[in-house]
Amino acid sequence: MVREETCILGADINKNRGVLSSLTSLRFFAALAVLIHHTAGICENLYLFNLVGQVGWLGVSFFFVLSGFVLMWSFDRKISPSVYILRRLTRIYPLHIVCLLVSLCFFLLTGFPIGGYIGTIPGTIANFLLIQDWVPGHPNIRQAWNGVSWTLSCEFFFYILAPFVFQILIRSAIFKQILIAVITWSIFVFIVIISKSKGWNSVIDFFQMYPVPRAYEFFLGAIGAQWIKAGGKSGSKMLSIIVMVVPNFVYCTFIPEASRCSELMILIFIPGVFLFIVAIAGKDNDGIKCWMQRALLVHLGDASFSLYMIHALLLGVFSIIINLYITKEFFSSIYLETLFVVLFVFVSVTLSLLVHRYLEFPTRQILLRFLKQKEPIVISTVTQE
Repeated sequence: MVREETCILGADINKNRGVLSSLTSLRFFAALAVLIHHTAGICENLYLFNLVGQVGWLGVSFFFVLSGFVLMWSFDRKISPSVYILRRLTRIYPLHIVCLLVSLCFFLLTGFPIGGYIGTIPGTIANFLLIQDWVPGHPNIRQAWNGVSWTLSCEFFFYILAPFVFQILIRSAIFKQILIAVITWSIFVFIVIISKSKGWNSVIDFFQMYPVPRAYEFFLGAIGAQWIKAGGKSGSKMLSIIVMVVPNFVYCTFIPEASRCSELMILIFIPGVFLFIVAIAGKDNDGIKCWMQRALLVHLGDASFSLYMIHALLLGVFSIIINLYITKEFFSSIYLETLFVVLFVFVSVTLSLLVHRYLEFPTRQILLRFLKQKEPIVISTVTQE
């Protein structure tokens, strides 16, 4: 069982399942990959750091697949869809609002946006409603203010569908689900390749940024949970890592960064993510010990949502300080760039732990009590959900 979901979505449904603490740790690494992606552009002399940064944004896909897995793993059919959605919102909405207000206040005081585009009035309203990513449009709508929150808008869309789609998945045969997933993936790849060759950038943008096609990743994760529940083999971790890493490594080796198709990179990444999460979860469910179960990593995974939400805002603040008070020569030295990266990662992780402990965690407890849960409220923010 995943600790948070056991308590929040039904106290009895998971008592015979293994503890998937390794999945919690994986969240930290996914959030760290996104942080590296956003930071890499500042540090041009750090080759390996920039290499990771070129693909670090794929951590979002990892989050989507893992979210679907975790929520299907702990899904309680007895909870009504409205209650389910409200409980999910207690997970993402409070910190989203705090980060949005911080970004807005900073802009009003300084004139600088620190975490994303300067939002339009409709975009800002959509941000407050968490629907900024639902309608295709300019980035100053979907990625306004704290730009990373576009993924939360996707998650909100997934949460609305989840209670209904999960019921369908529970009633259908697992091999049928996998067959449909493979066919859907093949169709997506075909459409994206054709769109790239024809220059249909709006089609590629739609597949990359908007919740309808991205829901595929979420429900692919749910199918993975169904596979493990049905007693399917977890597979080899090493093989899954190869499938996850090698295709994009080959693609990035032969295709210059400016010519790459981001959505194609997502599509060749997610099969490996699916296999990797299933492999890790299967081993945890069988009680096999793993280094990712160590308490420190699990604790960092607990705070991964805070890390994901605050790092872009913090990077904006760091960038303004550098532009105002530090000469350009600062980044002419690989040693000083390394110092900056170490300092930024340390500050980001430390602040995320504090935000998780003193804001994210207690706020959710209060909201869940307000919703008058009948189950005992002993929660831990183990997942992004």
